[in-house]
Amino acid sequence: MTNWIERAVLKRLSTVNPEQYGWLYSIAQHTPGVFWKLAGFAPLATHRKRVDNTLLHLTRLGAMQVYDCGSCLQIAVDTASREGLDGRTLRTALTQPLDLAFDERLALDFGAAIARNDAELAELVPEVRARLGEAALAELALCAATAAVLPTLKRGLGIARTCLPEQLRFGSAGAPTRPEA
Repeated sequence: MTNWIERAVLKRLSTVNPEQYGWLYSIAQHTPGVFWKLAGFAPLATHRKRVDNTLLHLTRLGAMQVYDCGSCLQIAVDTASREGLDGRTLRTALTQPLDLAFDERLALDFGAAIARNDAELAELVPEVRARLGEAALAELALCAATAAVLPTLKRGLGIARTCLPEQLRFGSAGAPTRPEA
């Protein structure tokens, strides 16, 4: 049984990311220590002080496409939209990345290359550092690294699935939408 604090945190999470509620509730119920460590992880995963919000979300999307568990990629899309990333930019990033502005594509490619441990990183790291600065490099690298945690955990719990970008939900203007219940 969860306590009232855990229930309050879960209620808040269920309004922000309903897809996460069921498995998080189970963790809170059976292993509250794990639940609280996950709750403490959120500030690390969302850290941003110097880098542009758009670039941060595009880095996360690039990494999440590699780590993909389907629902986590959709949550990353929904979160980016909620935090002001233009729907057209989101759609372009996931369907026609070559059409992104240079720095946007750089961030998307950087996140994906980190997740793949790609040899391309040898070129991308100095490019990100030169164009965006050392602080942005650190923040984007942290963003890509933390994107692995929830998909990996959900795979370990046996609740992950994969999806393709065309399966993501978008509204007519390019903004993501929730499916009808």
